[in-house]
Amino acid sequence: MPRGLPALLLAVVLALATSWPQAALPQSRPLFQAPPAAVAPPVEASWWSQAAQAVRETQARLQRELAATLRAVRTEQSVLAALTLLLLSFGYGVVHAAGPGHGKVVLSSYLVASRGAVRRGILLAGAAAGVQALSAIALVGILAIILGVTQRATAAAVPWLDAASYAAIVVLGLWMLIGALRGGHHHHHHGPPGENGQDHHGHNHSDHHHDRLPESRGQTWMLVLSMGIRPCSGAVLVLLFALSQGAFLLGVISAVVMSVGTAITTSALAVLTVVARHTALRLAGRRSSRLGEWVARGLAVAGALAIVFFGALLFFSAWGASAPV
Repeated sequence: MPRGLPALLLAVVLALATSWPQAALPQSRPLFQAPPAAVAPPVEASWWSQAAQAVRETQARLQRELAATLRAVRTEQSVLAALTLLLLSFGYGVVHAAGPGHGKVVLSSYLVASRGAVRRGILLAGAAAGVQALSAIALVGILAIILGVTQRATAAAVPWLDAASYAAIVVLGLWMLIGALRGGHHHHHHGPPGENGQDHHGHNHSDHHHDRLPESRGQTWMLVLSMGIRPCSGAVLVLLFALSQGAFLLGVISAVVMSVGTAITTSALAVLTVVARHTALRLAGRRSSRLGEWVARGLAVAGALAIVFFGALLFFSAWGASAPV
């Protein structure tokens, strides 16, 4: 076995395992239903299950505190209450992004399959979080305010947006898979390579040949929209509560601050994914240029397949939750 393959497989597994979503569980609990009481995890529960349970409990607690603080801002109109609302909104965004969800696995799979740099991963994470906040604001603003739909009916529209998001993820994955199987993008250096795989300009082929290839703008937009059109349930809840309190603008501000916290957490994962991919390609490229090419192609195919798989799994789960009984 080539010496670079064990490190490659370890890097890919770590990049994807950190973003494993709660795939097969449909989000069917109504937004206004009180979160379930915290239940101590069983003794045999894994550390991952315990961590996920802790994140869910923290989210539920922050939701209650957000509602209470928003009411206090409305009634007391104090600067301290407003600052507390912003701090809680930011914290909720950070914790929400750290919990199970499809956005992280889609972004990490995309970055594994593509040639994105660290800066690109951060920009994609930020753009997706921003679109997600806009989606929540538009949903509540259009349905509840403009069309006069009840708050319960507005909350019931979220699973339909979930299904649309997951369908777009499947399309994105198939698009990337076709490109990967056809060979994707090719980039050639001019001039004979020198010692240790360097060309006459002193650039290392294993770094630039596999990690600096052009990206499809269409796929980039599809990624951002597929992640963003599914509104954050916490943002929708805060917006609906703010609307009931006659303080919709405060809800909008809270949702935007939430997106900042979400973007920070998702960006951290994006950086880890890009670094892991870059390291894997560098290790493979040191072995041979041909091995580096095959590894890059394998990562592209594997990442695209992961996007298709998770998108399809989540789509059928969401479709079952949104379909009338």
